[in-house]
Amino acid sequence: MLSLPPHIAYQKFLERAETGDARAQLMLTEILDRCRHSSVQSEEALSRLERRGEMPTDMLAYYRENLEQCTGLYDMLEEYDLDTLWAFWMEEAADKLAVARIALSLNSLEAEYSDELYQQLQAGISATGEDWIQQRVARQAAFAFFRSFVEPTQYDGATHDAGYYLRSDDSLAWDYLMCEHSVHCDLKAMEQQVSDHYYEYQISDMRKRAKELDRALRDGDWERLGLRLDTD
Repeated sequence: MLSLPPHIAYQKFLERAETGDARAQLMLTEILDRCRHSSVQSEEALSRLERRGEMPTDMLAYYRENLEQCTGLYDMLEEYDLDTLWAFWMEEAADKLAVARIALSLNSLEAEYSDELYQQLQAGISATGEDWIQQRVARQAAFAFFRSFVEPTQYDGATHDAGYYLRSDDSLAWDYLMCEHSVHCDLKAMEQQVSDHYYEYQISDMRKRAKELDRALRDGDWERLGLRLDTD
């Protein structure tokens, strides 16, 4: 599914999704996610950016690559807002799939940490079984949970450099695991970037911990995941 052009993959699962197949609905959200985040969804929009001459060449290259991949989907769904369509299919899937419910909850701008939200994450992870698409979405949800509620607690407010984070021990490992399960991340490029900024032992620890996190997600080992916050 992920190797097909997005518009072809979307058509492949649309009929089943419309008949209420929750797994097909979840597939559609993943296909939409490949294209919905780009603000450049037409040749005209890209040409305007190029004419302005203000955009870095690497960003223009990213927009060009995304447009080449997603033009068919943009044309096919031109009457829809892709974020709204993503939410629609995720809501449909959430009626039957616990992993879709937590993904939808974490997508909300009003999402705040609570024991109930943590339990919803546990339920979503536990219910994936051997289904690769549910496992993929569960890892994305776990990463979003970590980034939303665990990593921010590591921020040192006394440091005035806006780009500085006092990174938690698991931060790189979660980044690596997410990259493995994201259509927006090139794992080789990430490894190269990491190697430019970290020692070899840190990179080795990152890979090792990412495997541990992946096993913990498969086994429901909540203590090893370390996502629960102390709310006392």
